[in-house]
Amino acid sequence: MSNKRKRDFQVEPFKHTIIPDQEYSEKTWKILEHAIHQIFNDNVGALNFEELYRNAYKMVLYKFGEKLYSGLVATVTFHLKEMARSIEAAEQGSFLEELIRKWNDHSKSLQMIRDIMMYMDMTYIRSARKFPIYELGLKLWTENVIHSNQIRTRLSNTLLELLCRDRAGEDVDRELIRNITKMLMDLGHSVYGQVIETPFLQVSADFYWAKSQKFIECCDCGDYLKNFERCLNEELHRVSHYLDHGTKGEITNVVVKEMLENHMLRLIHMENSGLVNMLCDDKYEGLSRMYNLFGRVTDGLLKIREVMTSHIRESGKQLVTDPKRLKDPVEFVQRLLVEKDKYDKIISLAFNNDELFQKAVNSSFRKKLYSGLVATITSHLKVIARSVQAKQGGSFLEELIGIWRDHNMELQMIRDILKDMDWTNVRSTKKKTISELGLNLWTQNVIYSEQIRTRLSNMLLEFVCGECVEDVNIELIKNITKMLMDLGPSVYEQEFETPFLQVSAEFYRAGSQKFIECFDCGDYLKKAERLLNEEMDRLNHYLDPRTVKKITNVIEKEMIENHMLRLIQMENSGLVNMLCDDKYEDLSRMYNLFGRVTDGHLKIRGVMSSHIRESGKKLVTDPERLKDPVEFVQRLLDERDKYGKIVNLAFNNDKLFQIALNSSFKLFINLNPRSPEYISLFVDDKLQNGLKGVSEDDVEITLDKVMMLFRYLQEKDRFEKYYRQHMAKRLLSGKTVSDDAEKTLIVKLKTECGYQFTSNLEVMFRDMKTSLDTMQGFYAGHSELVDGPTLNVMVQTTGFWPTQSSVTCNLPAEILALCEKFRSYYLGSHTGRRLSWLTNNGTADLKATFGEGKGYELIVSTFQMCVLMLFNNADSLTYREIEVATEIPTLDLKRCLQSLALVKGRNVLRKEPMSKDVNENDEFFVNDNFSSKSLKVKIGTAAQKKLEPETLENWQRVELDRKPQIDASIVRIMKSRKKLYHHNLIAEVTKQLQSRFLANPTDIKKRIESLIERDFLERDDSDRERYRYVA
Repeated sequence: MSNKRKRDFQVEPFKHTIIPDQEYSEKTWKILEHAIHQIFNDNVGALNFEELYRNAYKMVLYKFGEKLYSGLVATVTFHLKEMARSIEAAEQGSFLEELIRKWNDHSKSLQMIRDIMMYMDMTYIRSARKFPIYELGLKLWTENVIHSNQIRTRLSNTLLELLCRDRAGEDVDRELIRNITKMLMDLGHSVYGQVIETPFLQVSADFYWAKSQKFIECCDCGDYLKNFERCLNEELHRVSHYLDHGTKGEITNVVVKEMLENHMLRLIHMENSGLVNMLCDDKYEGLSRMYNLFGRVTDGLLKIREVMTSHIRESGKQLVTDPKRLKDPVEFVQRLLVEKDKYDKIISLAFNNDELFQKAVNSSFRKKLYSGLVATITSHLKVIARSVQAKQGGSFLEELIGIWRDHNMELQMIRDILKDMDWTNVRSTKKKTISELGLNLWTQNVIYSEQIRTRLSNMLLEFVCGECVEDVNIELIKNITKMLMDLGPSVYEQEFETPFLQVSAEFYRAGSQKFIECFDCGDYLKKAERLLNEEMDRLNHYLDPRTVKKITNVIEKEMIENHMLRLIQMENSGLVNMLCDDKYEDLSRMYNLFGRVTDGHLKIRGVMSSHIRESGKKLVTDPERLKDPVEFVQRLLDERDKYGKIVNLAFNNDKLFQIALNSSFKLFINLNPRSPEYISLFVDDKLQNGLKGVSEDDVEITLDKVMMLFRYLQEKDRFEKYYRQHMAKRLLSGKTVSDDAEKTLIVKLKTECGYQFTSNLEVMFRDMKTSLDTMQGFYAGHSELVDGPTLNVMVQTTGFWPTQSSVTCNLPAEILALCEKFRSYYLGSHTGRRLSWLTNNGTADLKATFGEGKGYELIVSTFQMCVLMLFNNADSLTYREIEVATEIPTLDLKRCLQSLALVKGRNVLRKEPMSKDVNENDEFFVNDNFSSKSLKVKIGTAAQKKLEPETLENWQRVELDRKPQIDASIVRIMKSRKKLYHHNLIAEVTKQLQSRFLANPTDIKKRIESLIERDFLERDDSDRERYRYVA
């Protein structure tokens, strides 16, 4: 196989379009015209069909399609006229044969022509919207042959003659007729209808009208239907051999109309043989034939049903109006059932189980049965009512119940006999069932009898409301009330329930007025609970459950709802007293009983919330209680535990009560603006001292309580600010009780408020761990420092610890040398960092010897250490000398000297002259007489009075920190919403920030204006109240 690259080859179009002239088209058409003549003359042996197809193709291709099409029409028309003259000349006996032979020749020729001119058929004819070649051939055949004046009439008459001869029983060529009808159908249904179908139907109508007149005069109804059925079947059999299938339906309609529809009423009412006679004589075959044949006629079956229904009702009317037959209900019902079975059998055997006929029969019999049954039962119940009225005393109810049972048994027997009819009666006529009818008639004729109705109601009320319960026949009352319920809710309500509820309401209304005057709230609730339980237990034995529920509502309304507010506000025993005295049992009873009435729990929650808020408001606004933050918060926790226990034990831990409790605490806690600080101080106290020796479970409980108060805070960011300061002091001074407790609280805060809330706190913990590792590394690399002073440095990451001013002082030389070594070590280990010493936050442990060689270990601050180590080289120093030597700020120095010289038991220095304050002219000496019971002496720094400007500064710092949070929230919301109205933006920002603080709408508005100035937002030009986000 050669691997040489083949030469590329390209097909180029002709540079000039060749358009043949008119002479070419004439020449080509002559060839095609000659071929068409040869095809019609059945002389195709010498034709080259491939060449002919090519010529026809080129004529269409070269835009001579119209010439080709018109030439084809003219040529085919010429030959069809020749064929028409040949057919017209045919003898009468061979006329149809000649027509079919020419048709076959034409169809064959048409197929050949279509093959030759296939390209024209597919292209030119479609675009020019002309008849396709085959359809053109059929159209031309119809116009030139079938619609020829001499052929059309002759064809129609010849066919009708053959069809009539066939109907008369003569032998005809059915195959020839079939071929002719098929040809006509191929030419189109309109051609078929005009030539054969319409004339045939007209002739047939005349024929069968005359035949029906003959039969109706000489035959009874049954024989006429037989003749009609035979004629119809024979006609359909003939038509199916040679006519189109659609004609079968048309000829059927003609026969049915002329032989049946026009004589329908006469046949039904025909004397001695019509429908009524057939029904009476059970002529199933004749009835079946009438049903099947009349079903072909519009409303034919309706006429049969109407006559049959009328006959059944007339015969039934005679039965139900006969007084003799109404005396015996069983015989009456049995006679009706026999009649019903007769017509059911007719419908089954003759009427093909037609549902409409069955409904007609059922409807007729139901009316007969229903009216007779009502009359019979009514007569029987009137006799029964008179026997009940004659009874006296307790036997009255017993007699009534006994006869009621007998009535039910009789009713059951009748219902079993008429079970099927009873079911269909309910579904079709919407009348009462036999059971319902029996109950209704019992109510009207027995219960509503004047001498029974009032007597029954009074006796029932006497038994149920009587005081001597042990004398009451509970079973008898239960049976009576059940009978009333079986008769229907309305009967039960009218005869017993409504009067009983009215009497009970009056009884309990009077009882409640008596109790409310002589009992306090707790005893009243006990009495109401006992009465309610006893009444329910008694009535459940013999009353309907729905009545028990209603009487419960009556008791609850009269005993509880009508006195609800008075009980809640009752002096010395109402709800507030129960809450204050922790009366869990009484509170639980009130909760359960008030829960039975509308808005009962709502009233309790309202009073409880109001009480908690008032007592809480007094707590948070009492100046005496605000002096000690730890005691203040502990009181809050005690109050929360108290009411939480009440909600849990007495109010079934109801969620709505929990919500009300939390809402109340949240309201009054935030009335005190210093609540965040106080809660932080409480936590600080617990984590320094309060949790020593406490188990882990108790620590967890305490922290959970703290978190509960924290959740109530609206300004959680203030709490975070204070908590960070207090935590920093604990960590730096090493006063925290447990790192685990610290971490646990941080985890709880993180879970509550998110990672951002506790990120600073976690970094502070991490700094403490890092500092410990750093000091270990420092001393591992400086073994020569083991025998000298020990330095412990805590490195704080700037920005995560509380902001503090860096106060410097002159450290002692030995300490300063250690600090410089640590600085070199740390900066050598961490590039890009710098250290700033916060000497005001440090502490020191000093060994000091006084007087007679007494040695103590002093725990002091860094400032105090600097002052004390000056006395190693001097016996006395003035204030000015100390200030110059240490360069400690004046305020801090005075506090430092106060704690060293003026605190009893801690005065390691003495001052001259002695006074409560330190002055610039004072002189200080070592107190050689200092003594202490402890070898370790901790000397604290004199407390600095907390000035109001400092608190204001903290608050201002919190407000400053809120601004970027508000900005971020606004941008997040607008970035997702794109456009938002002012009030909607305020609401969404407030909702998004409420986990940290309650944003002030004024502050939000200011931040919006700031963002607009910085091109983050802009106002909508069409609506100034709407903002748009600027990407």
